[in-house]
Amino acid sequence: MICCPVCGSTGIYLVAGGYTGMLYRCKQCGYEGAFVIEEDQGPEEGAGDVTTEQGKDKVGSS
Repeated sequence: MICCPVCGSTGIYLVAGGYTGMLYRCKQCGYEGAFVIEEDQGPEEGAGDVTTEQGKDKVGSS
């Protein structure tokens, strides 16, 4: 899933692409540019994280 780097909306779509690269536009805030945020969302998100007894430190299994 891709997100807008300005507002975080997922309502972003490809305007142009090819030899010059990709150009995206956000429906929410009007951002236009090549930079977008890609997120992986799945059922295993957050799996493997262990919280210590203090509840402050997290140790990831990655």
